[in-house]
Amino acid sequence: MPQLSGINYSSGILWGFIFNCIIRRFRSKWWMRYNYIVASALNAGTTISMAVMFFTLTIPKRGGIELHWWGNT
Repeated sequence: MPQLSGINYSSGILWGFIFNCIIRRFRSKWWMRYNYIVASALNAGTTISMAVMFFTLTIPKRGGIELHWWGNT
């Protein structure tokens, strides 16, 4: 797993606020039914996208693709 950056924390705080404050307050029955499903879907989506990025960037062409841009130096 890569190190967490500010965008990871801010998106987690945003989704946590939306689901645990707003939706829980105004749509309580929906929240009780689907909260864990939404949380597991977000986690699974993150894991699957990380696996796809790992395999597409490291396996091809003898050990990987090197990306040269301002953010990875």
